[in-house]
This record gives sequence, C-alpha cells and structure tokens, in this order.
Amino acid sequence: MAGEWFPVDVNLAEKPEVLELCEITGLDVEVVVFRLFRLWGWFQMHSSDGHARVTLKRFTSVAGGDAEFWRAVTQVGWLEETGDGIRIPKWEERFSNAAKSKKRAAMRQKRHRQSVTLASRSRNAQALPDKRRVDKTREEEKEHTHTPPAENDFPERGGGWAAAEWDRFASRWNTTSRARPWTALVPPDGWVEYAARPGWLDKAAEALDRLPGCEFFDQPLAVTKFLDFVDRILAGEFDHAKSNGRPRRQLAKGRL
Repeated sequence: MAGEWFPVDVNLAEKPEVLELCEITGLDVEVVVFRLFRLWGWFQMHSSDGHARVTLKRFTSVAGGDAEFWRAVTQVGWLEETGDGIRIPKWEERFSNAAKSKKRAAMRQKRHRQSVTLASRSRNAQALPDKRRVDKTREEEKEHTHTPPAENDFPERGGGWAAAEWDRFASRWNTTSRARPWTALVPPDGWVEYAARPGWLDKAAEALDRLPGCEFFDQPLAVTKFLDFVDRILAGEFDHAKSNGRPRRQLAKGRL
C-alpha cells in the first residue's frame, strides 16, 4: 500500500536490546539495525495485527540473516514465536494505525505550537509598550488562532479512521490521471479536517473520478489544491481547457 511507514527512535543503534543483539550474534550494529528495519517493514506491509503465519526459517528468505539471528531477536523481546508463526510484541502500542495516527497528531500539534509561538514573539517585539495595545494583540491572537483538529478529536469514528481513509484515498490518487503523485509519509495538512466533514469523502471520490476529464489542468494537480477544488471540480469549472488562464464557470440552464 502506498505511503506505508513505521516509527523509529533516533537512538535505535544505542538501545540496550540492539547492543545485546550485537553481543549475542557478533554482528556490527549497522547490520543489526538494517535487519530490524527489514523485520518491521515486512510486518508493516504484510500484517495488520503484528502476527504472521511464517516460521523463522522461512522468514530469513525475505528479511535476511539466518534463523539463529532471529532467535536472538526473540531473546531480547522484540520478536516472539507462536504456535503457528511469529509475532511482534506490543504491536498495537507502536506499529498499529491507531498508534501511528497518535504520533502524526502529536507532530502536527508540536509544529502548530511552534509556529504560533514564533508568530507571537514577532508581534510582541514590534508592539508598542502601551498596555492597551498589548491587550488588543492578545485578544486578536485568541480570535485568529486556529488549531486544526486531530484524528482523536473524533472518537466516535474509531481509532485510526483518518489514516485508513487516507490510505484508501492515496492509493487511488497515485494511480489517477492528472494527479501529481503524493510521496510523503504522512497526509497533507488539513486532511483530518476535510475528511471529518459530513459527506466530504464521497464528494472527494466523485471529484477524483472526474479529474482525468478536467482539461483545464495542463499539469498534474497537487493533492493540496485538489482538497480545495473538490466542489469546483464537481461543478464542472475545470472541464474545459484554459481560456485566458481562467476556468470557465458552467452557466445555469436556460442562460446564454
């Protein structure tokens, strides 16, 4: 599936489990880390719950190494052998769609807080030392600061709903004519807000069906533009080639 990813700690190579694997196997740390990447990447692509019906011996054909190496991984607690295959412990806490959605939401919130802080500092540096001016600036910040919704703001939709909807949309988007492929690991900013609107996902699917016939776009359309253009695409504004660089608006029936 397009856009698959998994979280990795920046200090992975220094974790006690990795150092223990190096000691048990006698392998260099970069070899151990690469094989762990193969492990988590394979499960991300081929398992939805962290369990796979495959033996350690068969698993070596796709992840490299030998059965002894992967048994060492089980010794440090990062892999388990079951009665009918192998599994990754604590999958739901780290690798599931719900867990990844929480990480994406936290990253968006962090970026938003940083941007608001920088903007606030810039305004305060330029403000007059008059108390009334300072109070007015603060009130304006409260009025205009918009915190984009996160996936977990809609618990009624279930965990991981926005990520699942994005995966379905991205798989169609990346194979649609006139659509510029989306290669980033995360959805564009604003996806949760759009996807949460009642009926918007159905409208977006219909607009995506119409996109190949939109002759106005002589270059592939960016997905960030598409999100804003859904209603206009459905209204037929982009059906015809450019005329003086502007889309033609559809006339109402009975008008010339």
